[in-house]
Amino acid sequence: MSRLVGTVGSSGGALANARDSVLNSLPDQLKTFGFNTVHRALLGWNYTAPNTGQISLYPRILGSAVFDSINRYSPNGLGRFHTSPAGGGVTVRGSSVVTRGSNPLSHRFADLLQLPKPFANGTVTVHVHHFPDGREFWNREFAPSSDPKQVSVFATGQWMEDENTFTESEGPLRMKFRLVPVANPSSDPAHPWIGYEHQLIGLELALSPWFWSRRTVRKDLSNAQLSRTVPGPAGSDLIRIPIPQMFWPRVTASTIATVNGWKYRIVLDAPTLPLVGWSVGRILTYEGEIDSVTHVLPATALATAATGAIPTASPTPATALA
Repeated sequence: MSRLVGTVGSSGGALANARDSVLNSLPDQLKTFGFNTVHRALLGWNYTAPNTGQISLYPRILGSAVFDSINRYSPNGLGRFHTSPAGGGVTVRGSSVVTRGSNPLSHRFADLLQLPKPFANGTVTVHVHHFPDGREFWNREFAPSSDPKQVSVFATGQWMEDENTFTESEGPLRMKFRLVPVANPSSDPAHPWIGYEHQLIGLELALSPWFWSRRTVRKDLSNAQLSRTVPGPAGSDLIRIPIPQMFWPRVTASTIATVNGWKYRIVLDAPTLPLVGWSVGRILTYEGEIDSVTHVLPATALATAATGAIPTASPTPATALA
C-alpha cells in the first residue's frame, strides 16, 4: 500500500497530469477525507490532522486572522487560554450559574448525561490538557458558593477530524462542531473578531473502547491511563452510527472575550419530536465569566487533568499575567 501511494505521489509526466486533474476536480471535503484515510492507513488509525503551526485546537480551526484578532483583544485571557504548548495544559477559574429546565424529564436527561447540578451562585474551574497528537482533554468542575465541596465534574475529549471542525466526545456520543467567529460590535478595525460560537453540525453514536470514557476519569489515573480515556479520530472507534438531525439537541454556545478573560453561555435544549411536535424543552444552561488563567507545565499537566487539582503554583489573576 505504501509503495503504491509513494509511486502515485512521486510520478511525473502524463500520470502526474492525470493524478492532479482528478484531485483538483474533487470537492475539498472529499480531498480531506481521502487524505486523512490514506494517512491513517499508512501511519496508524490514531493519526490526526497535522498541527499547522498553531499550538492548540481552537486557533487551528478559527484560522490565524480570527484568532490573532482575539489574541490581540484578550492576550492575557482568551488568547492565553488557547495557546498552551503541546503536552502542557491550562487551568482557568471564574464565576458560574447553572440552571435546569422546569420539566421533570429535563432533570432526568441532565442526570443521565451527568451534567452539572443547578446553583444560583458558584464557581467553575476548567483544566484543559493538550496532548502532543492534537487531542484535548477538558475537565470542568462546578461548585456552588454555598457548599464548595459539592462539586459536579463534567469531562469531555476534543480533537480535529476535518478542516474547520472539531469533534467532542460525551460518553458514547460524538458531536461535531463548527466554530463561527463573533464580530466586534464596536467595529474596531484592530479587533474585528472578539469571540466565537459553537454550531452543532453532526451527531453520532460511537461503539469504541472509550464507550464510557467520561465515567472512567478518576483521581487515581496514571498519565497513560488518562491518555486512554480520551478518544481519538474516527478510526479509533469501532463503529459510528449517525443520528438523524431531527433528534439532535439544540446547542447554543458563545464565548466572548473580555480584556482579561471571557464571558461564556451554553444552552442545551431537547429536540422537538417529529410528528407530535413535543419537546422536553430546556435541559441545562450554564453561564458566567472567566477571570483567571494559569498555565501548567507539561510534567504536571496530565496529573492536574486527572485530579482536577489546582496547580501547585498559586493561581494568578489574568490581569497579572504578561
